[in-house]
This record gives sequence, structure tokens and C-alpha cells, in this order.
Amino acid sequence: MLTENLRIYRKTFELAKVVLEKQKDISKAVRYGVYSDTVRMVFEAMDLIYVANSSKANRLYALGRYIELLGGVRSRIRLLGEERYLSKRAQDNIVCSLTECLRQATGWRNATLCESSQGE
Repeated sequence: MLTENLRIYRKTFELAKVVLEKQKDISKAVRYGVYSDTVRMVFEAMDLIYVANSSKANRLYALGRYIELLGGVRSRIRLLGEERYLSKRAQDNIVCSLTECLRQATGWRNATLCESSQGE
């Protein structure tokens, strides 16, 4: 299956769009600092979906790294929300997208683990 057709990729793409959309509402000091890192992490997560889909040998690593990255994004978004750099609504939208992405990644990782344990 093409990576672009995977639900996890589409959800991650939607997450990236939401994160980029909210970037313009943040002060420049934060936008070019911690928020820039957050955007980079989301883009790296999108790249990892390609890796996970193209190689079974690297799938568990790619999905584990994907989950780590989005965990970091969630922490940063929470901090930005608590410090009032992001509105509560913006924070909730991003966290909702993050949760769906993480749910998809965890399911795919667990299915891969089951496949590998049955193959042994």
C-alpha cells in the first residue's frame, strides 16, 4: 500500500497542517525556538511513516521513534498551552490529532510485534 494511503500518514499530515496553522498565532520568540522544534518533530514523524511502511526490518524502530517524537510534541504543546502561548482550543485540537496518531502507531506496532512473535 502506498504510504500516502495509510490512515496513520493521513492523520499525521493533518496534525502537521494544524501545527503549522497555529504557528502564525505565536510570538516570534517562541515560534523560532521551541515551536520550530515542534514542527520539525512532526515532519520527522511523517518521514518515519515512509520508513515503517517500506521496510519490515526497520518497522519497529521507526514506529518506536515515531511514538517518541509525538510524545515530545505533546509535552511541548502542553507547556505552550499552560504558558498561554497557545489558546486552549488550539491546544485541544493539536492534542486530539496527536492522540489519534499515537493510537494508530501503537496499533501498528503491536500488530508488528504479534506478527514477529508468531513467526518465531
